[in-house]
Amino acid sequence: MGTSPFYRTMSQKTDAELKAIVKDKEGYLPEARTIAESILRERKIDILLEDEAVPKNNPSNEYDEPNERLFYINWQAPTIVILIGFGLYFLLGLSFYFNMSEEVVVKVNGRVIFRYVVVLIIYFAFAVLIDGIIKGKVWARATYMGLAGLGIFWKFIVFILNPFIIFPPLLDIALILIEVALIVLLFVQPASQWFVKKKKKKIARQDILDDL
Repeated sequence: MGTSPFYRTMSQKTDAELKAIVKDKEGYLPEARTIAESILRERKIDILLEDEAVPKNNPSNEYDEPNERLFYINWQAPTIVILIGFGLYFLLGLSFYFNMSEEVVVKVNGRVIFRYVVVLIIYFAFAVLIDGIIKGKVWARATYMGLAGLGIFWKFIVFILNPFIIFPPLLDIALILIEVALIVLLFVQPASQWFVKKKKKKIARQDILDDL
């Protein structure tokens, strides 16, 4: 690269001048623009041109997910959705604490280990669903609602079949009502709009793939 007739001339130019050369496709030869790009890279200068940059307030990218990593909080989500997600995480943590605090292990054996592994898998699955809710996944919202409904129904059956329980603990009732309220909020404005946007975006991407 240093043997090119353009290299010595280009290396004497400023970063701004080099960027202008890279941008001017009509006024400079391709080799000269290539040399200018390589020098900018050597100087560790961002050669992304202003007209090639994605606008920060681009409406089409308003709901883009920067990352799909597990338990990565998408801060582009509406505040109400993030708060609901954190609320569900809190309730999940309380449920885990109350259930595990009642566990009394006299002897560690295969059955005890298996039970603990199953419990951890179940709670991890619920955590993944909550993560999907924050990311705007329609399937995660529907699945969590269904499982939560089954859980509430199961508690009701246990209460009915237990003759020693005259009235369920107030704390259990309060936690159930809070969870139901959070789930309902996911289906009304403004939280529901987040899931509509994500669903429309997924359909649009599928249409593009079909066209290809």
